[in-house]
Amino acid sequence: MSNSVLMCLSNSRYLILIVFLFFFNHTYSQNDVSTESLRIEYQKAKNDTTRIRTLFKLGYQFLNGPSDSLIHYFRKSLSIADKNLSLLYQSKIENNAELIKKYHRLSIRALIEIGIEYFYQSDYPKALDYFTDALELSIEIDDQSLASECYSEIGIVFKNQGKYNEALKYAEQGTDSSWIAACLVNTWYNLF
Repeated sequence: MSNSVLMCLSNSRYLILIVFLFFFNHTYSQNDVSTESLRIEYQKAKNDTTRIRTLFKLGYQFLNGPSDSLIHYFRKSLSIADKNLSLLYQSKIENNAELIKKYHRLSIRALIEIGIEYFYQSDYPKALDYFTDALELSIEIDDQSLASECYSEIGIVFKNQGKYNEALKYAEQGTDSSWIAACLVNTWYNLF
């Protein structure tokens, strides 16, 4: 090859490297800015429900990894909710029912999100523990929507383990008829 062709190839590799580094740095910087702005928002929050919702936003930034960061933020939000619930139950102030229910719903959301992360890691026992805790709390506060979501999540875990009869038991208690159909089809398919 001639020197001009080699020089052109060398320059194009260099250009590709520069473009790649620019986009990587730009994407990384945007995530850092967003994370930093959320951390500032967390510090400036006037109440714990706002802090918890900000922690949720921080956790959702790590849906594609690293999972330990996602779990960290949702566990931290769960800890704040638990602390507030403990204080609310100890207080003698009346009319705490709505605030207690709000913290329970936030706890349930955190439990579900942690369970989903363990599910994606194929750690089915931990996922089931978190989903079951969320389900029990949903039933305790009589939130049918969250309970239905928990039933579905538990059913999905059993379905992925090939335990279609168990999955069907939970799917039938939820409101998602597509999971019931999927479980029935898989149960029927495994008979043959």
